[in-house]
Amino acid sequence: MTLTVHQSPARGNKCQEALQCFRNILGWMNDRPVHDTKRVLMAFGIVNTAKQDADLRNEVYLQVLKQLRRNPSRRGELLGWKLLLLLCQQVNQCTPGE
Repeated sequence: MTLTVHQSPARGNKCQEALQCFRNILGWMNDRPVHDTKRVLMAFGIVNTAKQDADLRNEVYLQVLKQLRRNPSRRGELLGWKLLLLLCQQVNQCTPGE
């Protein structure tokens, strides 16, 4: 029995990591209510995921950009730009084909 990429356990883990990262982005940007003390840990988790996993790096950037687009909350927008700045400062960019 062979597993395709879509069925592999590793792919499932990547999806779970991407989903958790998205939840963290929502929390960081105040689009999902969380206590302020947790917000810093969320930012650390987002940046750490992007730093350590090249497969998820572009996904993290795209998730942040999507949340920034037409965000109705001024505070959420500001927090999103701060997160994007942090990612740009801390995470190497993916090159085409990576």
